[in-house]
Amino acid sequence: MKDIVIFAGSAIGSVLSIAHQTLKKYPIRTYVICLNSNYSAVFRSSRFITESIEIYAETDSCLFEKFKSWTAKKRFAERPVLYATTDNSCVFIDNYREWFSTNFELTIPSHKIISTYNYKGLAEIDAQLNGLTIPKTKIIKRKADILEIIDKYNFPVIIKPTSYSTKLRLGFKTKTFYEKEPFVQYIESSKIDEDNIICQEYILGRDDKVYYYIFYRDNQGNIFENIGIKKLQSPPGAGIMAIGISDYNETISRISKDFLKNIDYIGIGGIEYKEYRGKYYFIEMSTRAEGFFMIAEASNVPISKIAYQTLSGVAIRKKFKQINGIEYIDIIPTFSARRIEHRMYLFFLKDIIEPIFSAKGYFNMLTIIDIKPFITLIKRIIK
Repeated sequence: MKDIVIFAGSAIGSVLSIAHQTLKKYPIRTYVICLNSNYSAVFRSSRFITESIEIYAETDSCLFEKFKSWTAKKRFAERPVLYATTDNSCVFIDNYREWFSTNFELTIPSHKIISTYNYKGLAEIDAQLNGLTIPKTKIIKRKADILEIIDKYNFPVIIKPTSYSTKLRLGFKTKTFYEKEPFVQYIESSKIDEDNIICQEYILGRDDKVYYYIFYRDNQGNIFENIGIKKLQSPPGAGIMAIGISDYNETISRISKDFLKNIDYIGIGGIEYKEYRGKYYFIEMSTRAEGFFMIAEASNVPISKIAYQTLSGVAIRKKFKQINGIEYIDIIPTFSARRIEHRMYLFFLKDIIEPIFSAKGYFNMLTIIDIKPFITLIKRIIK
């Protein structure tokens, strides 16, 4: 069987979930590569991970040469299956796709999809062209765009960096403005470069109106899906999923399958929707394994293992039916979210204690079969 290589960042849970799913089934080696991130000690503590290293470089070309050197030393007998768990690693693979395609089995989609859906503004336009409903959206390029937003958009509005690299440079994922004056003041004072920010009408509703759709679509068009609700985001309103519940939704399944067929998506990915007045609005898409990937495995749709089997030539003979009501908790983002919500620490204790006594509660990293990574991470945070 083929070994696996995982490009990792700070989304520790998704990396461990991929390792757990495959290693529990197959006696293979699992390598974790931290690209410009320093979490290797956490991954190295896992009994499911063979090796974890950090590779640092100021440029992608230098990073690529270092990874090529590491690959050459390993002398893999078969092409390993390669997973990306961060946006930058997904784009990195795509930038050197010819070499990666020759040396690895890829779980990411085509260049066209990556170059479209990793850039806000382009993603929304293409999603709408391919059948999805989107919020009113505008890339801010000039003063006239700001005036149009003030005149024609319903407030609140939300602004987002157009790409992962822009997000790092600007230092935020989203900002919400409920009134026009603060919006104008921020845009004019922040000296944002052209094409770096998009603005959307904010779809009203609590976190539990946000749905996730994670999937693997193989080259035969077969889709393995997991659907649920983002019960709590961190920060609340527009952040990462802190608490989620698996909850199959027929409408989301149908529109997502049609959409993925239209764009010929082959690989692992995730889509976020928000429901408002009976409509499901496309919010964003990830072209790699989501940080909360473990919820799929917990609810009986082990997406990363299915992808591994497909790319290793193993026939998928089982039909996977999602189990509803599985609750996923990412402890640190949950604590952060409750802290933001007027320091609601009692709610945090409730969030943690209830799943412990529930047959359907699962923690992102805290698992009896592999507890050392969680302990290592807590020690790192305390230090």
